Amino acid sequence: MILKLKRFLYYFPKLIKTYDLIALSILKIIPVKFLVSFQFFFHHFKFPNLKNPITFNEKIQMMKIDSYKNENYKYMDKINAKKELSPLIGNDVFPKVFGIYNSTKDIKIIDLPNKFVIKTNHGSGFNIICQNKSIFDFKFAFAKINRWLNIDYGLYYGEKAYSLINPKILIEEFIEDKPGDSLIDYKIHCFNGVPKLIQVDVDRYSNHKRNFYDLKWNLLDLTIKYKKSKRKIGIPRNLDIMIQYSILISKIFKYVRIDMYNVKGKIYIGELTFFHGSGYESIFPKKYDNILGDWLKN
Repeated sequence: MILKLKRFLYYFPKLIKTYDLIALSILKIIPVKFLVSFQFFFHHFKFPNLKNPITFNEKIQMMKIDSYKNENYKYMDKINAKKELSPLIGNDVFPKVFGIYNSTKDIKIIDLPNKFVIKTNHGSGFNIICQNKSIFDFKFAFAKINRWLNIDYGLYYGEKAYSLINPKILIEEFIEDKPGDSLIDYKIHCFNGVPKLIQVDVDRYSNHKRNFYDLKWNLLDLTIKYKKSKRKIGIPRNLDIMIQYSILISKIFKYVRIDMYNVKGKIYIGELTFFHGSGYESIFPKKYDNILGDWLKN
């Protein structure tokens, strides 16, 4: 019911725009430390120690607050990241780009393939999958994209660096293994240039589960937000190459999560994430919040 209501509201862009303007005007006057502290409390039922952060989730808060002070935003921009990383790892590890646009009015639907992904470059979760152009609701999709283009994502969760990115539209190829099956997401967490954890997300659009492995593919007793998958997940082909890519990319960052796909051994780099879960995802056992915090040097 709620999802249907949200979809219905997108057909009234003036109403949505008014709501966003009010929300953004309020967020602009809230001090960022107050904002992240309140959001942290909402998720973890305690306030973060911002003066002397110890846990992983606390340190993520400080990385968010200070993110505008470094050059990481260049890699948070989903378009610019490809330009920055291509000299290091080449172009063939990225999904094919069909177009980059300033407005939905610039998109020529007739030129698009039957399957694609449309997204914006300046936030998280701003993407829509099209698996059949003939039945795809472009009016609804463009209404969402137009809304996202006008959102300052950096204000919502204190991730200030996102505010430095010029919003654009990106249309990429739709990566799939078997038709109808969701891809396995591989996300390698790197600390000070060293890959430490491999996060594996399965069935993201139906019954989302998440496993964590060490670099030798030993399943860990760690959970973050989602329960473990009961199915046996085999070692991906070319795991050693995935790890090598992670080493090359992460060497200039204090912390980064490198999101990848692996389709029959063909590796794709999706994006770089610097604030895992915005630091609001519950970590169990609790000891791992401290272990990951120790890996993330101040």
